[in-house]
Amino acid sequence: MKIGLIVEGDSDEKAIPVLIKKILGEDTGVISRVKKRGDILSPKKKKKMLAAINLDLFSEHPDISKILLCTDYECDNTEEVEQKLSLMENFLKKNIERDIPVFCIGVKHALEEWLLADKNALLTYLDTRIIRLPGPGEIGCSPKQALKNMFKMHGKQYLQRRDAPEIFREADID
Repeated sequence: MKIGLIVEGDSDEKAIPVLIKKILGEDTGVISRVKKRGDILSPKKKKKMLAAINLDLFSEHPDISKILLCTDYECDNTEEVEQKLSLMENFLKKNIERDIPVFCIGVKHALEEWLLADKNALLTYLDTRIIRLPGPGEIGCSPKQALKNMFKMHGKQYLQRRDAPEIFREADID
């Protein structure tokens, strides 16, 4: 199986394939493209997104069997983001050149919130026995800052492109 992945940042492009392979198996191919967040969610740019899939992904990788589009909610209104994702997903399903599954997924609030959910992966990655996870309400819509603070407390610097994929490698997806 080969998945066409569209994300909004370089770190997502590195980290999300690790998670996909962990869920679907190491033999799953992931072909990714980075687009601006405004392009992913903008109704005005839906034809541009369609072209990115039809003209770019499909022409270079005719064996893609699923499309996965991921965006962060950031601090945006959840209902608005979900509505935009739904509209984009429906548009793409109706208009891409192939009859394959299309999924548009929102990561609430950002990828780092998923990373913060696995205490054991963080313990292993930070090579420590004790860790303090942020409590309810402490993260807000800035999980990246919460992760940076956690790393700092352990004498390390959080670098999203380097650390996010490695933490996902340690993650227990069950």
